[in-house]
Amino acid sequence: MKWWLIVYIFTANGWVPGENFDGWGPIEQSSFQTCIKKRDFSNQLNLEAELSDKICFACQKRWEHETKAKGKCEGPCAPCEAEATL
Repeated sequence: MKWWLIVYIFTANGWVPGENFDGWGPIEQSSFQTCIKKRDFSNQLNLEAELSDKICFACQKRWEHETKAKGKCEGPCAPCEAEATL
């Protein structure tokens, strides 16, 4: 399994995985630590640009050829927090 940097986009239907949209697919990371650094950097940029209520980055562990998010994500995104309470 590998770590992937994923994005969630807030739409009229709520938070939707970015991989449902062209150009917003997950990006494989070399390690969990690398993913966390890139996640935090991306979310900080979103906060500074006032986009944090529309776009949120997270890390997710998945199989190399898995095409859709199935596992729990790690990050400050509402979908990750909801998964943690299940």
